[in-house]
Amino acid sequence: MVGALLAISLLLLIFFLYWLPTYIAIRAHKPNVGAIAVLNLCLGWTFIGWVIALVWAYKVDAADIYRMQRTAAQPTPSETPTGAEYDMVGRRIR
Repeated sequence: MVGALLAISLLLLIFFLYWLPTYIAIRAHKPNVGAIAVLNLCLGWTFIGWVIALVWAYKVDAADIYRMQRTAAQPTPSETPTGAEYDMVGRRIR
């Protein structure tokens, strides 16, 4: 019984580690998450393919830089003279 539970736990751990690059890409809202998932599916079993998918998932691309710049440029309500709030595109909400 303990051996079966250990085997199932090990298989689940291997499954989650195998799909880790895809999970990271999904959580980071990467625009190329589909390509990362396909690479992970097809070549993830070769350690090199898995490492490439992992690096690609962590890579900062132009969309990430744009999102960071837009977020940093957003005024907070305390910084604006009227206390107005803005949405993600810069339009005034209140």
